[in-house]
Amino acid sequence: MKASNCSEAKEIHIRVCKIRYKDRYIVRKPLYFYGMKFRKPDFKKWAPLLRNKYFITSLAFVIWLLFFDKNDLFSQLSYRRQLKELQVDKEYYLQEIARNKEDMKELMSDPEHLEKYARERYLMKKDNEDIFLILPDSVDKEVKFEE
Repeated sequence: MKASNCSEAKEIHIRVCKIRYKDRYIVRKPLYFYGMKFRKPDFKKWAPLLRNKYFITSLAFVIWLLFFDKNDLFSQLSYRRQLKELQVDKEYYLQEIARNKEDMKELMSDPEHLEKYARERYLMKKDNEDIFLILPDSVDKEVKFEE
């Protein structure tokens, strides 16, 4: 870039260059807009590639795989989302299994703990006992117990 024959307009960032061609000056204004240059696409570079039968076949194959195949791009994204959800579920269930195994070990080792667990969890009682449930206000007042 020669500073001598180029000037820059500050307000819209257009570079104007004077080019000498056959004993006259031509003012050339490339497409600049706020510092970015927009060029016209050069189809002459792409024309031989678009006429190549191997390129067209490869392009059609890639489009087929991305959009029309049984395992297309959208299906793969859906499968990945489902896989992540299933992995979260798996982690939750593994934690629940570990917690249940600990509870089972405690219940099998201590008969007093087993009796307490049965009374609290399943509302079991001895023949000569009555059960009184005191529920907090936040819980619904209608509670069904199956006997």
